[in-house]
Amino acid sequence: MLRVLKFGGSSVGNADAFKSVGKILKHYKRNEAVVSVFSAMMSVTNRLISASEAAARGDMKQATTTKNFLFNLHCQTVKDLNLDPIDHMNLVGWLELSMDDLMASCEKVAELGLCTGEQRDYISSLGERWSTAIMAKYLRKLDIPSAYVLASEILVTDGVAGGATPDLELTKQATLERLVPLLQEGILPCVTGFIGADQSQTITTLGRGGSDLSASVLGAVLEADEVTMYKVESEAAADGTLVAWKPGWIGIIPKGSSPDETIPNLSYVEATQLKKVLHPSTCYPLMEKEIPLRVANTLEFLNPGTLIGNSKPKYEWQTYAPSQAVGVQKAKASMRAFSTARFGSIT
Repeated sequence: MLRVLKFGGSSVGNADAFKSVGKILKHYKRNEAVVSVFSAMMSVTNRLISASEAAARGDMKQATTTKNFLFNLHCQTVKDLNLDPIDHMNLVGWLELSMDDLMASCEKVAELGLCTGEQRDYISSLGERWSTAIMAKYLRKLDIPSAYVLASEILVTDGVAGGATPDLELTKQATLERLVPLLQEGILPCVTGFIGADQSQTITTLGRGGSDLSASVLGAVLEADEVTMYKVESEAAADGTLVAWKPGWIGIIPKGSSPDETIPNLSYVEATQLKKVLHPSTCYPLMEKEIPLRVANTLEFLNPGTLIGNSKPKYEWQTYAPSQAVGVQKAKASMRAFSTARFGSIT
């Protein structure tokens, strides 16, 4: 069985969160092949965007302050994970170089006096690289063979800055070449969410919440048995960083309901209407091969949460179209047509 597991920013918000995610990956890796996808640490993408905006105003002092904060946040996380000394030293050295890259990018923005879409994508993509690299190193401490995979090497997009669309066929070719050999060797790929690259290798992002789409695209091209989006409610500090996870919803619940009213099953049709839970395009790549999508809670990872698949819609609070006259089969056909037009088809 092959699972694609995606972890959001709260799920990798600090060292304790990384440790908990490590336990989840170790649990599934015992008997299954696993591909993992990671968002940036909680609040990091917002800070990166803030740094780019400060640079565009010529405020390099603020950009530098943000860089220092981010460097300290990630270095403290690495320290708290108690990695092997050599891995610790190598990772901190790599983070230093990456922070230099951030500042060089901000200086280019300052010289230009504005932040282009291409520059914004590059700068905002750094958070996923940092969190994913840290997780790959931490898994080695748990004796889980792992590999850091930069999604720009496998997820091919149309090059639209800030909201790129993956090309499923080109992505499939690159993904099979890069990830399948790792899986065959029993290695767990740790893939950066949110980002890809066009055919000229220019970094692009998939829009906010794009790590969900990253995971669903990888699940589609690998023909995974299931894709799971792990999310968790959390308490944030004044600076936006993670304090701790907290109990809350287990899967998807109707608006105004309590966590114990989790909906066990939803259709793709209904799931495309969810707001603030999934990236709006998450379901589309999975529909053609009817790959199930699960939304689950990182804090209670063995709870089944909500399973989304090719079932008949039954919840009135989620309709596919303003008109109730739109039938289920017509809705599905429309969704498949949209998916093919936007993402292409997988052969």
